[in-house]
Amino acid sequence: MHKKYFIVITILVLAVVITGVIFYRTHISKGHTLMPPIHTNVSDTYARFVNQGIHFEIATTTTELERGLSGRKVIPNNYAMLFVFQQAGRYGFWMKNMLTPIDILWLSDNGTIIGIDNSVQPNTYPHIFYPPVSVRYVLETRPGFSAGRSWRVGSVIALPLPYGKNFSK
Repeated sequence: MHKKYFIVITILVLAVVITGVIFYRTHISKGHTLMPPIHTNVSDTYARFVNQGIHFEIATTTTELERGLSGRKVIPNNYAMLFVFQQAGRYGFWMKNMLTPIDILWLSDNGTIIGIDNSVQPNTYPHIFYPPVSVRYVLETRPGFSAGRSWRVGSVIALPLPYGKNFSK
């Protein structure tokens, strides 16, 4: 009787292990994650990275840079969209089609915060927000995120690779 249970349990354990291996080889090893996408109504062309507990969504194409976080009802905790421009400039940001307030952080090439616009409200559109100086990187987060992390002008943010690879401490 015990031998029968042992055989059944062994078969079940083997089935679970084999299923796990197949799942790993077809999903995880190819860069897929177990968590659902953290964006809504946005194409899958955005790259996603996790660095220091922050989920970074990277916007680099013209369409991604123009759309940003617009149309989203909720911005998750520990989430930020990093805008990466080809060259430094005084890029304007507005709240067109935004459904929730955001913090806008203007970053230097080494990840230092050079300006913060806190809790920018959707009703500020068509006002355009500009960085204090030319920048290549802009970070948008949920309102209060930068204050919650004690980020202020002069703080350095560790950006995900490849954008943060040349940043020194």
